[in-house]
Amino acid sequence: MIVEDYLSSLNIQTLYPSIDNLSSWQQLVNKIGIAWYLFPDIYEAASKNEELLEKVNLTVAECEELNLQYSAKREQVFSRFIASVLLEERRAGNIPAWEGIRIVRERI
Repeated sequence: MIVEDYLSSLNIQTLYPSIDNLSSWQQLVNKIGIAWYLFPDIYEAASKNEELLEKVNLTVAECEELNLQYSAKREQVFSRFIASVLLEERRAGNIPAWEGIRIVRERI
């Protein structure tokens, strides 16, 4: 709920109309990936904080359910985040071309 409300109100084109290069988009994707990876921990902590639960109008059961939902996707999001970071490093020239080819082969 907390996260879904935030993400549903997030309109990338409105917030970042000047993003026209891949590096800026990549940085944004990386930040979202990190946040998504942290969501289960956020909901777990929220489920143990009565004051916060009242403020966001959630029950302990709802927080635990959201924690489970985000935990189920955590590894998938993390692997995509790592791939994104590697791609950005390759584009920046910090990873040799042969290493980039090896990474692609491993993913296939």
